[in-house]
Amino acid sequence: MLCRQYGAQWTVQGLVSAEGLSRGGSKSERLLRFFPQERPIFAQLFGASPFAMAAAAQQVEAMGFDGLDLNCGCPEKKVLRVGAGAALMADSHVAKTVVGAVRRSVKLVLTMKIRLGWENQRTFLQFGRMAEDLGLDAIILHPRTVAQGFSGQADWDAVGQLKQAVGIPVVASGDVRDGESYRQLINRTGCDGVLIGRSALRHPWVFDESLASAQGEDFQPPALPEVVLRYLALLEETEVEADCLPLARLHLLSFLHDLPRAAALRAKVGACHRWNTLKDLMETQFSQLEAEH
Repeated sequence: MLCRQYGAQWTVQGLVSAEGLSRGGSKSERLLRFFPQERPIFAQLFGASPFAMAAAAQQVEAMGFDGLDLNCGCPEKKVLRVGAGAALMADSHVAKTVVGAVRRSVKLVLTMKIRLGWENQRTFLQFGRMAEDLGLDAIILHPRTVAQGFSGQADWDAVGQLKQAVGIPVVASGDVRDGESYRQLINRTGCDGVLIGRSALRHPWVFDESLASAQGEDFQPPALPEVVLRYLALLEETEVEADCLPLARLHLLSFLHDLPRAAALRAKVGACHRWNTLKDLMETQFSQLEAEH
């Protein structure tokens, strides 16, 4: 919701296991909860079974999502262990079977997220053409290999190559940190859209900043107290108090990273065990910062 308020044009939820969802797992169903203010919103599934993925996709469609992303690019070990995520890029036959089963099972807008390939073997063009042949609506490329994880530099030129190779929209993901990097990526690759993940955890206004940069406009970031207090208010509106605290601590540690004496403040945030204590800490801290300036 915060990202939508700061210019994100659509949102994608975190990874959910197709196996867990298709078996009626309550944790998976809770992870798929969303609110109207988040629309348009995509669910994101991982799995290696065409049957479980198709069944889970039908549940996602019934829940009213605007779209579904099939993750074939996650390099996390717990995902790779079950043959899902980026493991699918090691076997194009299995990937085609899984993705084809999902496409036949739902009418949702359907995308697939991939990487360049494993190490030296780059298969992203093959997978992009597969996505187009199977009738997917877009392909999302994080231009790093699986072996790279999130290290090194994203190969933006590969995004441009994929754009030239397929007729469906190409969305890029990787190394967009601010408005300038967004503008460079769009101009360099001709891609149809950009996913921003890690940068939004620290600077959720990066979306407004990116759009302003693309249009040649100046951008003034919002004051951090405004962002934090807006975030806490949204949490109170949408979560019960027991759920607010761990979420707030998680994201505040990112938001506060650039503040003066950030390390000490982040330590205090991590030590908060009551919701009201955390809110009081933030209000006191921002009052002190205002007084200092």
